[in-house]
Amino acid sequence: MGYDYNGNRRKQKQKTVKPPAGLTKRQCEKWLEEQAVLFEMECKNASQPVKKDITLEKYITHAFDKNKKAASETLQQGLEI
Repeated sequence: MGYDYNGNRRKQKQKTVKPPAGLTKRQCEKWLEEQAVLFEMECKNASQPVKKDITLEKYITHAFDKNKKAASETLQQGLEI
């Protein structure tokens, strides 16, 4: 599952599906496998939850600090070469 951008462990997700009526056993297994793949892709592509209480000023400060850290790490790597 991994961690969110605050470092907290993400909660597990689950989904209950019921195959359509009239499918053979093999068709049902195939349909369930497809649903599992779709659910996994949905979980991996899910965006981070949006904090609606954050102000633009706090967001800019957070983004600036994050980019500043990445830039200093890149510069440090360049100096080591």
